[in-house]
Amino acid sequence: MNEKDSDSEDLDRISDVAASWVAKEQKGFSAEEQDAFFQWLAEDRRHGERYAHYKKGWKAFDLLSEWRPEHSSDPNPDLLDSVSPRRWWIPLSAGAVAVAAALALFILVSTYNSPAKGPARGVEELHIVAQDYVHQVLSDGSEIDMREGAAVSIEFGDAARFVRLLEGEVHFTVSKDPDWPFIVGVGDREVRAIGTAFNLKIDSGQLEVLVTEGKISLENVAVEPESLPFVSAPEKGVVEDAPRKGAKGSVLAYMSYGQKSTVSLKSDRDEKPILQNLEAVEIASILDWKHELWKFDGVPLAEIVARFNQRNETKLHLADGSLAHLPIVASIRSNEVESLVRLLDLSLNIEVERKSNGSIWLREK
Repeated sequence: MNEKDSDSEDLDRISDVAASWVAKEQKGFSAEEQDAFFQWLAEDRRHGERYAHYKKGWKAFDLLSEWRPEHSSDPNPDLLDSVSPRRWWIPLSAGAVAVAAALALFILVSTYNSPAKGPARGVEELHIVAQDYVHQVLSDGSEIDMREGAAVSIEFGDAARFVRLLEGEVHFTVSKDPDWPFIVGVGDREVRAIGTAFNLKIDSGQLEVLVTEGKISLENVAVEPESLPFVSAPEKGVVEDAPRKGAKGSVLAYMSYGQKSTVSLKSDRDEKPILQNLEAVEIASILDWKHELWKFDGVPLAEIVARFNQRNETKLHLADGSLAHLPIVASIRSNEVESLVRLLDLSLNIEVERKSNGSIWLREK
């Protein structure tokens, strides 16, 4: 085998692995996978190049997911036209072809099998005490972000999805299902949603409610659910029946995006909350504890640095102006400053200098 053939096989192998990393990223990296990914990037300059190559190609696959059979019987021709004029072609090895085919098949199958009436139902129980920040995806597709010290008890039954907030602060992003209400009980109050997002905080006998998407109703509790024990680590299990039946209590207020209210957990049941309308910057300030997953696809480094500096005590600085427009492809949570720094150091050959005041300066090597 000559040197040219060897280089070609080596590039094929790198392409296979790069395509595999792109596929894994769509599901979200675990902590172990993220470390392995950064290590792989650091091993060879070509690794980052091939990864960026396949990452760019993924965007074309994403266009397929925009056509859904429930919206029309035929694909939108304009949607297909957005791909055909440019005709992107990617040279793939056999392994990469298999991965790419699997990605396309996954998109098409998930499109045709999308449930028309929300998530699949199931009776389930989950108890969590957050020793640190916790992001948890529930069985119905809903997501909860728990601030350190928060505790919840979750019970899903046929009639309703019930969660009891026991302490702390939690942000809920609810998977939509009009026939399967999502109810969060806090003391003598309940927050009822269908498909929306909201933040709840218990503080000194008060419940603070903030709607970050859609609408909710703030109610008095109708039926006190059974209290459940909980443990310090997430544990899932199936129960025969959930005690919550979705009974509706008296409505204190209907709230929509940007509205905030604070009510007592033990006050008179006829208390009418005062609603405040917040600006986007005020909402962001309240949620600055929430470690969102940021997905960057060719975003300039200067913009990424600015976003991280808004959310973290450790400040990043660009020592070289030439780095400002460097495009970055990555998926990183908003609190993972060190992960971002490692990515830049290992994959893009950027020098990292740590100052005595805790700030980090980035410059070209």
